[in-house]
Amino acid sequence: MSESFNAWVEEARNKPVVDLVDMIRAKIMEQRSQRNVISSSWRGQLVPHVEEYIRDITTRKEHFIIRQSTLTKAKVEGLHERHAVDLEKKDCTCGVWQKSGMPCIHSAVFICTTQHSLWYTYVDDHYHVYRYIHKSLTQHSYLCVVSVI
Repeated sequence: MSESFNAWVEEARNKPVVDLVDMIRAKIMEQRSQRNVISSSWRGQLVPHVEEYIRDITTRKEHFIIRQSTLTKAKVEGLHERHAVDLEKKDCTCGVWQKSGMPCIHSAVFICTTQHSLWYTYVDDHYHVYRYIHKSLTQHSYLCVVSVI
């Protein structure tokens, strides 16, 4: 992260502090504006990289066996692994779902076999499009205005 920031401000690194801060402010303004334009073109309920991730993991579901316990709990077995999935708690013993906020392959396999295939309900709120393009000032990620000086 510090490497990319250093590359970002490289041209102003040897300038006086006021000029450096002004350049960083200008770059942040440009970046937020570009991200606002990009996010306003999103049409799904989930951000594009999450939709792609879900498409990818759901294509690999045939490599698993599901042993369903209840409507929301199951054991999902692969060739060399076995994990317990709880859709209600958004929990899998592999730990990926809890860490990333997106369903892991095991939970995705189970979700695909149930009547619970509304993917946006299983993805953390931070990956929902409305968090980026909602009209409310308090909820819009890219609406924070950087003042022009």
